[in-house]
Amino acid sequence: MLRVEDLEVAYGKMQALWGVTFDIPDGEIVSVVGANGAGKTTTLKTLSGLLLPTGGRISLDDRRLDGLSPAQIVDLGVVHVPEGRKLFPEMTVLDNLLIGGYPRTARAQRPRRLAEVFTIFPKLAERRRQLAGTLSGGEQQMVAIGRGLMAGPRILMLDEPSLGLAPIMVEEMFRVIGDINRAGVTVLLVEQNTEHALALAHRAFVLESGRVVLAGTGRELLANARVREAFLGL
Repeated sequence: MLRVEDLEVAYGKMQALWGVTFDIPDGEIVSVVGANGAGKTTTLKTLSGLLLPTGGRISLDDRRLDGLSPAQIVDLGVVHVPEGRKLFPEMTVLDNLLIGGYPRTARAQRPRRLAEVFTIFPKLAERRRQLAGTLSGGEQQMVAIGRGLMAGPRILMLDEPSLGLAPIMVEEMFRVIGDINRAGVTVLLVEQNTEHALALAHRAFVLESGRVVLAGTGRELLANARVREAFLGL
């Protein structure tokens, strides 16, 4: 289990997260929803070691993660797929994927995991020699998730995986996330498509101005009047 306790993060003098506390149980999908600027991406960047917290504690099975480098955190199985995909556009699909298997703990498993990624995303097998920058947005998102899977994640953190995708591709992306979870990977999902994110999640929480203001199962939050009015327009 990954546990976040009283997490505080600041950008200089500007406080971004205030006492954020939540758990990510093994085997579950946990969704984080909230408006732009609520602190969702900041949370993921802090969990992956890209930002240093000013207070609180992050632990994975009682081992502290706060203070570790991003490479050390990936080696422990916490893998971050960032918003905007962040691919290497002048490199092939295959090379982008192989970079994901570079961590020390993942190198020996690269052939097996590459085969698994191509099973999840058959289109990437077809396009393995194509430059990543020439792919469609949906295909690029497949590469980004596949690259994350190459590291052998115990927890896969996805930041806005449906951003900019066509509706039919959004449906496919959420189906794939569910399949990845059912294969044994715990998922922390940051997503502005609130309805899909909550419908998929075992549990979820709402961030507002850097604070957790609501928490519960995905179904509970999907039925919550405050959530429905603020994020679903109902």
